[in-house]
Amino acid sequence: MDTMIISCYFNGIKCNMESKDFKLHHSTDYGNCFTFNYASDNLRYLVKQGGATRGLTLTIFVDQLNYMSGLTEAAGARISVHEPGHSPFIVENGIDVPVGTRASIGVTQVDILTGDPKA
Repeated sequence: MDTMIISCYFNGIKCNMESKDFKLHHSTDYGNCFTFNYASDNLRYLVKQGGATRGLTLTIFVDQLNYMSGLTEAAGARISVHEPGHSPFIVENGIDVPVGTRASIGVTQVDILTGDPKA
């Protein structure tokens, strides 16, 4: 992770790379995956306003020269937004970000209530 994540900011404040801000997951499809703000009880990382300077900002180094030819289709990163405390479904819900590009991803949480509204 030290060589992959070049910089990390949340709401303009530098992330603590030594803390438990990131959790490592292994994916058979994508290799090492890192989840930011995995702890569901961590209220440090909340977004109350939208905009390009809010939320998580990452600069990632993809060591493209060390990708194994024939084993991977492309070089880049795959981004998935999910609930804290839940494992990512990176294959089903991921967004590809190719090397040499910049991506800005905005999300809005929608709560769906099911059941009898009178109960």
